[in-house]
Amino acid sequence: MRIIKSIKETTSMKQTLFRDLVQECQRSTPESSLSEKIKKKIGEIGKAELKDVVAQTEEGCAPLFLACKNGSAEVVEFLLSICCADIEQRGKFEVAEEAVSHSVTPLWCAAVAGRLSVVKVLLRFGADVNAASDSGSTPIRSACYIVRPGVQTSHFDIVKSLVKAGADLSASNHFGGTCLINSVQSPALVALLLETKNIEVNAQDIQRKTALHYAVQENRVESAKLLLAAGADPTMLSKYGDDVLQTACLKGSLHIFNHLLETVFYDPNRIAEAFELIGTTFLLDFHDIGSTLFFWRKALEIRYEGDFRHYPKVVDHDTVHPVLGIREFDSKTEIDEFHGDPKSMKIQALLITERVLVQGHKDTIFRYMYAGAAHADSNDYTDCVSLWNYALKLKMEKETLLSCDTAFTARAIVQLYVNILIRHMKNPNPFESETPLKFDDILTTSGYIRAGIDTAMELLKLKPTCQSQLDSFDIILTTWIHLVHILLQLAETEFQKTAIFEEVMPMLHKNVKTHKTGDSLLHLAVSSASTLHSNSFLDGDGETSSNLTVFPSPKVTEFILKCGYDIHSRNSINETPLHIAVKSENFSVDIATQLLEHGAHLDIPDLRDICPVDILKAQKQTQINLVPYVSLQCLAAQVIVKERVPFTSQDVPRHLDEMLQMHLPNLPALSELTLVPHQEFSLDDIMNDL
Repeated sequence: MRIIKSIKETTSMKQTLFRDLVQECQRSTPESSLSEKIKKKIGEIGKAELKDVVAQTEEGCAPLFLACKNGSAEVVEFLLSICCADIEQRGKFEVAEEAVSHSVTPLWCAAVAGRLSVVKVLLRFGADVNAASDSGSTPIRSACYIVRPGVQTSHFDIVKSLVKAGADLSASNHFGGTCLINSVQSPALVALLLETKNIEVNAQDIQRKTALHYAVQENRVESAKLLLAAGADPTMLSKYGDDVLQTACLKGSLHIFNHLLETVFYDPNRIAEAFELIGTTFLLDFHDIGSTLFFWRKALEIRYEGDFRHYPKVVDHDTVHPVLGIREFDSKTEIDEFHGDPKSMKIQALLITERVLVQGHKDTIFRYMYAGAAHADSNDYTDCVSLWNYALKLKMEKETLLSCDTAFTARAIVQLYVNILIRHMKNPNPFESETPLKFDDILTTSGYIRAGIDTAMELLKLKPTCQSQLDSFDIILTTWIHLVHILLQLAETEFQKTAIFEEVMPMLHKNVKTHKTGDSLLHLAVSSASTLHSNSFLDGDGETSSNLTVFPSPKVTEFILKCGYDIHSRNSINETPLHIAVKSENFSVDIATQLLEHGAHLDIPDLRDICPVDILKAQKQTQINLVPYVSLQCLAAQVIVKERVPFTSQDVPRHLDEMLQMHLPNLPALSELTLVPHQEFSLDDIMNDL
């Protein structure tokens, strides 16, 4: 008994000591040390038990980790030297700004928290200077990101200590980001890292950007100059084909732009294109018409006013742009004809952007999207839709709809259509007899997306698949069915209705379903969860974007049913469309009646053995008389199932056999049913069960 009591006492003592130690470490400051009371308790416990105590965690953090985070070097040294705390035991480091947490070592924690004295103690005790976080970032790489000019922190000195301790400056995180890339905000830090001579100045991340790309992108002139002087290659291309001159043009980094033209050799045509492109940025991003005109005139001088040869634009002077409807200027006289008109100049900026960057460049597409959004803000929906359809076409020529970025582009366009439609329905313009949306424009968008869905389905047959791609597919499928809804709203002629049929039937024949829930197009049509929610392109349009009532859609439901689609299509948990339609959040008398009129069964169980009629029972007021929709076949199937009547497929008609199979998703195989004594049932008994 004494041994058992001793074990209990020891356990209780360890738990009490841990709680007290955690409390003191949580309250510790850079100037604090452990209390004499707790030091005495620590002295009264054996080393093995003490090691167990300091290894325990609370909310993912051991006492050592807490002391490192709060910067108490004396407490840290005590825990390492006296308590033998594990110097590499990871804890949970919360990043409040990003609403995420990382699993990191005490050294990583102290370095990022700016605890220089703690970092020095940990290094002295042999902490692994290159132990990375769960995202692959080393302590020095993460500390480099925090160093900013004019911001007084100890992170610069922490980086110096880590460099002295032999930190690997070339180690990157999971996205390829290096110390040098993270340092571009601080020229002093860039200089420090370059002085080590142990760094790859042209290292690229997963976007194939170098530190020089980021210095230019962030308009850090001094950092860019240091990197160039250290051998950074200004001709290296990012994932999107941008060298640093092009990056400077797109970001409007004028000082770096000038420095590159002074120190790097570019041919005259490239210089002219650079002046043209930076002019577009000063117009579209900075709204500086004067500077834009200066840059464009300068480009024309380079092209046509040289002493030896000319460098003309590669443009077709006889063809206008298919969407913008004009051709690009090619003389100072044509520039003068703008008379500083912002609208005409913005169209020219789009033409220049597309020519210089090429059509598939992300900034080309973004600028078309942004220009379309500007038209929408002024209720000019015709030009908006035209620009956005063109942007979608360019995007899909470069990437599939499985790309998150492409899926977002398509979703943003359709969201705009929905908002326009809802706005028009709620607040019709008395001077407008019809909706601002045009049937042919919506059909064009639908055609692009439907073709993209076909391609995506083929790609998803290849294994392995990525979860983000599956998510993108589901978003796109839900997005596309909104277009079907809008087309049905706009269709007036038989020709238009036929066009919708030809658009939808291929999708129904392929039985396209979402990957997450296995919902068919009919499931989506009857579900309120299908409705799109707002995104960044449409923020601020709260009245329409937050109160959409597109789904469930009676029009889409009726159309799919008329196309002959399977009324009993099942999703991943064997729910039929009627299961979805009768849920309280989706319930519509019209839609439920449509499904029942087309033969939907009330008594088909899903994988949980829940039937649509069970869901309706839970709703006190169904507003539907169910009796006409209960068939004798269903009643017969229920009796056979309930009474476990044995039979073979030869004993019943084929259609009844199929009916039974449809009613038995989770029950034993019919061949295993055993005979039970015969009982009499009335129609009222069966209807009561329903």
